[in-house]
Amino acid sequence: MNKLAMAATGVALAALMASCGGQSGRNTGDVPVIDLAGSVDRPAFMDIDIADVEYTPLDTATAALLGEHANVMAVMGDTAIIHEMGVMGDNSRLMLFSISDGRFIREIKHCGQGPGEYSWIETVFPDREKQQIVIKGANESASRYTLSDSFVEAYPRYEVRNRKFAAGSLAGGINITEVVDGNLLIHQLDSRMVPANTLVAEGFDPAYISMEIITSGDETLINVVDTLYTILPGRFEPVAVLARGDKSLTPAVEKEVYLGQKDYQLSQEARKKYIQYVWFLSDGPHIMLMSIYGGRYFIDFFDRGNGAHLGRSIFSYEDPEPGLAIDWNGTTFHITNRFNVTDGRFYALVRDDETVDADGNPAPDGNLGIVSFRLAPKR
Repeated sequence: MNKLAMAATGVALAALMASCGGQSGRNTGDVPVIDLAGSVDRPAFMDIDIADVEYTPLDTATAALLGEHANVMAVMGDTAIIHEMGVMGDNSRLMLFSISDGRFIREIKHCGQGPGEYSWIETVFPDREKQQIVIKGANESASRYTLSDSFVEAYPRYEVRNRKFAAGSLAGGINITEVVDGNLLIHQLDSRMVPANTLVAEGFDPAYISMEIITSGDETLINVVDTLYTILPGRFEPVAVLARGDKSLTPAVEKEVYLGQKDYQLSQEARKKYIQYVWFLSDGPHIMLMSIYGGRYFIDFFDRGNGAHLGRSIFSYEDPEPGLAIDWNGTTFHITNRFNVTDGRFYALVRDDETVDADGNPAPDGNLGIVSFRLAPKR
C-alpha cells in the first residue's frame, strides 16, 4: 500500500493560491493555478474556438430510440457507446451507434443476477485495442463483453466497505475510490479487476468538499481539496490547483450553509455566494471545467500547461436556450449534459428539442443526435 499525503498537498496549494490573490495562468512551482474567482466576470470566448464540429442524427428505428437519461460513455473508433437508463437505474443498457452515419449497431443489455449479469450499469471501462468493454455493475460485479455482445468472462467481486466512484480504462488502469476512517483510498486494479495498488490520501474525508474521479480518454483524473491530479500506476501527480478566493466553498462553509440549513431554499440562496465546483474534463492540452456561482453555470476552458483562462460559456436553466452553444452548419445546439473525451475530441448528445436531420431541418419525431468538436486557438 502506497501512503500518499495527497490531502495535505491539496490544502497547502489551495491556501497558497488564496493568499496570493491574482489571476488565471499563474504557476505554483510546476503546478498551474486555475483562478475561478478571478475569471467570473471575464468575457466569453477570448483565446479559443470550438472547432471541427461534426454532427450526426442517430438512427430512428424503434429499438434505437433514446430517452432523456442517456449519455456517451465511451468512443471506440467509429462506435459511440451510449448508456441509457430510466429513473433509479431501471432498464440500464448500452446502445452502440456508428458516429459517421448514426446507424444503430446493437444493444448490450444483461440485467439480472446470474453470471455475466448486473443490476444496472455503473461504469464502462473500454478496451480499444481488443474492441471490448468491461461493464461494472452497481453490485460490484464486472464482466467483459465484445462489441458484438459476446460474453468473454466474469471477474470476481471487488468489494469495498464504503464505495464511492470508479473511473479509468483497461489500457490506463481502473481506479475505485473509498473512504475509510477519514481517509480517501484509491484502489487501482488491472484489466482483469485484480488489485495492483492502493493509494491513500490521509486525513481527507470528502463528506462536504466536492471530490470527483473521471476518465478522459485513457487518463484518470481526480479533484481533491481543489487540486486536480492525474492518477498513474502506483502514484498520482498534481495537474492544477483550483483557486476560488473568498468565494471558496470550504467544508465548514458548506456544512453551515447547506447541511446545517433545514430550509432547502434558504440553503440554496446561501450557496449562491460561493463558487461550487461541478465537474471537469481534459482533452490533453486543455481543461474544461463546470462551476456554479450566483445561480449561473460556468463552463470554462483553461490551458492545462499554465492555467490561462481561454474561454467560457455562461448560462442559467431559466434561459430560453441554456447550455454550451455549439454551431453546426447554421444550427446552434445547447449542451447541458456531460461530455465524453476521446483522442482530444469532445462528444455529447443533443437534446431532443434541438435535434435536426442531416440537412439541418427540425426533426421533432426523430432520435437524439450526437455532436463532437475539438478545441483550437482562436483565429
